[in-house]
Amino acid sequence: MERQLRDEDIANLLLEENEEDDIIFNSSGEDSEHIFQEVDETDSEVEQDIFISNDRQSSSSDSEMDVPLSRLSNSHRSKIYKGKDETIWFKNPNRSNVRTRSENIFTGIPGVKPSAQHVKTPLECFYLFVNESMLLDILFYTNLRIQKTRENLNTSNEYSYVEVSIIELKATIGLIYLSGLYKSGRQNLQDLWCNDGTGISLFPMTMSLRRFSFIVNHLRFDDVNTRSERLVQDRLAPFRKLFDVFVTNCQLHYTPYENLTIDEELVAFRGRCKFRQYLPSKPAKYGIKIFALVHPTTYDSLNLEIYLGDQPTGAYKVSNKPHDVVDRLVTPIS
Repeated sequence: MERQLRDEDIANLLLEENEEDDIIFNSSGEDSEHIFQEVDETDSEVEQDIFISNDRQSSSSDSEMDVPLSRLSNSHRSKIYKGKDETIWFKNPNRSNVRTRSENIFTGIPGVKPSAQHVKTPLECFYLFVNESMLLDILFYTNLRIQKTRENLNTSNEYSYVEVSIIELKATIGLIYLSGLYKSGRQNLQDLWCNDGTGISLFPMTMSLRRFSFIVNHLRFDDVNTRSERLVQDRLAPFRKLFDVFVTNCQLHYTPYENLTIDEELVAFRGRCKFRQYLPSKPAKYGIKIFALVHPTTYDSLNLEIYLGDQPTGAYKVSNKPHDVVDRLVTPIS
């Protein structure tokens, strides 16, 4: 009999303490009318009991005494309160030593892969992303275009329409890259080849302005004879092959860190293009929009996707919803 009274006294003390903890005051000092939901958290299941704080005092004391003492003590230690606005409040902080999910465990050594650690010069780094096979494809399709131009003009001046060599192609790409380095992307070409001291001496020392303009106007990245068939299903058909190889090379030589970011970039372009975008908030306003998955510190690109608008029905038709775009970009690391 004495032991039974002691257990009842303990139960009453726990119930009184729970009632004091459950009273919530708003900013005006009045009792809140929120409905609280008390949850016992276990590893296997979560049992939910709904209590109304205003009705707690009118509940039967006999029904409260029927609750096991172990249940009361456990609910006192771990509680979750849920308000009318579906906000969940934890009385005690969650466990900090929870085991990390297997899909969130970072494996591998981040940084440059062993296949790319032997490069030393900037040119060798460039060849990691634009390799020799890509340059040979550009050379082949560019010479096809030059041959077609020469046949249409029916001219005997072969010097002016001579085919491009691999050295000339690399020199042309180098001059284009150098003009961007000097912030001369929108400058007149004649100013770059000027010999009165206002131009850049490296440009006329490499090749003549006439030859440079000829090569740039005839640069091609795919077979023109089969382009119309591929354009039926893909708007990026003239550049699809080289773009996919470039993205693959970006993923081939670098292991990303655990922190990455996704953003869009507008590459300035005012030429004729079906998927050219107009963004007045950007400095260039007109250009080609590219979604990119990059590292925020090292600026390495892991995945790229050109926004092509509504693609024709076929293998390249994809959804442009933000959630779907993100899912496609994180495919290499998910």
